[in-house]
Amino acid sequence: MGKAARAMTYTLLRGVILLVPLFFILPSLFPAWGMWVAIPASELCTFLIILACRFMTR
Repeated sequence: MGKAARAMTYTLLRGVILLVPLFFILPSLFPAWGMWVAIPASELCTFLIILACRFMTR
């Protein structure tokens, strides 16, 4: 996969694919602070996926 396609995949993963479900799931699990945790959780999940992809391609 080219660099542009990989970057777009990671951006979509961070901004749409993970974030939208977390906006629905976390507030139902943690009503007081679930919405505030959705963005950092999305960032963390994306970071871990990128790390896993980096180590798998080496």
